[in-house]
Amino acid sequence: MKKTALTLAVALTASFCFLADAAAENTKPAPLATDLSRTDSYVLEFADGSTSYPNENGYQSTSNSSLSSEQPRRDYKAVLPYCDEKNKFGCIQSIEAKKTSESVWKLLKPGPKFWNHPIASFTPNRDGTETNNLWSTWVGEEEIGLPPSGKVQIFDSTSHTHGGGTSYVVKATMTGNEQYPGFLTTNEFGLSIIPVKIESYDPSVVGSKEVLYVENYRFPKDIEFRLTIKLGSLYTQLNGWFFGRITDAQIELNKKDQSLVVRGKPSITPVQNGYMPYPLPQQFEDQFIAGPNPENGNLPTYAYSPSIGLNTVDRWISYKKYLNTKASYESEVWKIDAAPKSSFDVNQEFEKCLEDKAGVSGLLTTNATTYNPNPPTWNSEESTLSYQVAGPKYLSDGTKNQGNYLLAIRSDVASCLWKSDLQNARATVEVTNGDGSSGAQVTTTSLSNRNGWLYFSASGFHFSAPTIKVKLMSTKVTSITCYKGQTKKLVTGSNLKCPAGYKKKA
Repeated sequence: MKKTALTLAVALTASFCFLADAAAENTKPAPLATDLSRTDSYVLEFADGSTSYPNENGYQSTSNSSLSSEQPRRDYKAVLPYCDEKNKFGCIQSIEAKKTSESVWKLLKPGPKFWNHPIASFTPNRDGTETNNLWSTWVGEEEIGLPPSGKVQIFDSTSHTHGGGTSYVVKATMTGNEQYPGFLTTNEFGLSIIPVKIESYDPSVVGSKEVLYVENYRFPKDIEFRLTIKLGSLYTQLNGWFFGRITDAQIELNKKDQSLVVRGKPSITPVQNGYMPYPLPQQFEDQFIAGPNPENGNLPTYAYSPSIGLNTVDRWISYKKYLNTKASYESEVWKIDAAPKSSFDVNQEFEKCLEDKAGVSGLLTTNATTYNPNPPTWNSEESTLSYQVAGPKYLSDGTKNQGNYLLAIRSDVASCLWKSDLQNARATVEVTNGDGSSGAQVTTTSLSNRNGWLYFSASGFHFSAPTIKVKLMSTKVTSITCYKGQTKKLVTGSNLKCPAGYKKKA
């Protein structure tokens, strides 16, 4: 493991925001993991900590990786603001919520914003000096592909309270860079929702209503959200696949309105910890580079998350014998991230079905502790898409950990892969055991076709590292057998009618 990855892993552990119970009568933080730092072992943690930071800053910067001899390359990370008179594209158009038993969505109202100190960046000058920049918010520039950036917004819903009150942090972030002089291209895109309680406001200004600190809480039970992003000219830049933590997720891309709608319920995801002994077993000697902390003698924590971009499933499998079979606790997450097509590792046949199709091609969500942010693997011999996930066998209360998995593929991509008529097709979703035993697990599976997307889902499967395979098969009748006395005749093609004097056997 590279040193930079270790630094990020240790920082993730230190910064992870633990959740509080949703019931109004119990607002204490959820218990922390029981795995503490030790002198004889590294702590291992597999968790999704990508929504741990309620407040984020936008920034712009330049690098010495020049596009031309005239100028350095520009990069940005934008926190998309709420749509208003100033921000009419690249903004949050609405956030709605409802109980799963309700039929009417209710709008959340925009509330206070976070206090953001501008982030310092610099521009390298040709004489070797640097020009300091202070950026955190700015107005977007559609003509060059730069989205606007604002302060993180808190939204309120008096109809859907949680243990800390009525507030929800709703974040939409977008990063990109200058692919050629004068135009910026989007690389990554993320959405998240976090229930919070406002603890304090900016102390530097008397009477300020800019939020300084919040505490994270659990979601109300049986709640789902619908988040609409008005992309505008950025609509054509969004491509690749979405990955994340939303149960019963649905996605809708509206080309006419140039908008994106994502809906679904929060995902309850187990956090799994364990210990790697020190001195290290020989096969792991190159993966843990830090020794005991000079101040307290303890070894550091290594945290693994899909948001870091590591192959967490392979690492989980290699560390399995050192991990607890029971989750330390369960986190609740509503988030989704987009990865561009350029970052995918897919085979040639799959790549061919993606390369000439602009826009977002697929969506994959799961409550598994670990997954890889990459499209499923296409097997042309079996005509299947397969995907492996991993997690503890038991939840923190000792009950068996049951997984869910949803794969949504745009219909034109699915047709290209399976070369099948989607209107006359049925799906098989098979979950095989991850422990090497034979046979498929008994799960609940389904297939649906909505708004130009094909949805495969599986739920109720068990861990440790199961593989989910989906396959599409045509059910369209292509031949019939007709009889005339003892004579029979096979009729094929599109006009399936028996010849005169022949009858189809009942």
